[in-house]
Amino acid sequence: MKKIMLLILSLLLIGCSTIPTGEVNSYINKYQSLDSDVISELDDFLDNTSLSIEILSLYKEVYLRQYRDLEYEIMDYKCNNKKCIIPIEIEVYDYLSVQKEALNYLASHESEFEDINGNYDVNLYEKYKLSLMSNVKDRVKYKINVNLKKELLSWHVLPFDNNDLLKIHGIYE
Repeated sequence: MKKIMLLILSLLLIGCSTIPTGEVNSYINKYQSLDSDVISELDDFLDNTSLSIEILSLYKEVYLRQYRDLEYEIMDYKCNNKKCIIPIEIEVYDYLSVQKEALNYLASHESEFEDINGNYDVNLYEKYKLSLMSNVKDRVKYKINVNLKKELLSWHVLPFDNNDLLKIHGIYE
């Protein structure tokens, strides 16, 4: 009986120490593999904008590239019986600097983004900015705390907050 108890305790300790990082790997892999849930969330995010269908499609391509090429490393983590925080360092394309570059260019070249009537055309500017974003090679690193909650015997990753999503998108300031 004593041996059975030790075996069960050993299995629980081994399981508890490996499962949380495995859940984080699975969660991040959903981004890298362009899982349908991740694409659906991106579509929902983009649908809340007033951009043209063409521009939305370009944004989607840019962000799918970001997800696909996302790199990460799991750092040391702390867990208790019900909660776990696993810090990760992600490396993504630096879209923030490109967006700033595009905005600076707009300020000094406004006429390039006017329609035939001389009015500012947001689609022209967005196409320019997205062409820069789709060609960016510079990358940036961010730290994210991945929060997990234990329900019964399984760990579940809690959704990323808005700042974490900005980091994954490479536009966190």
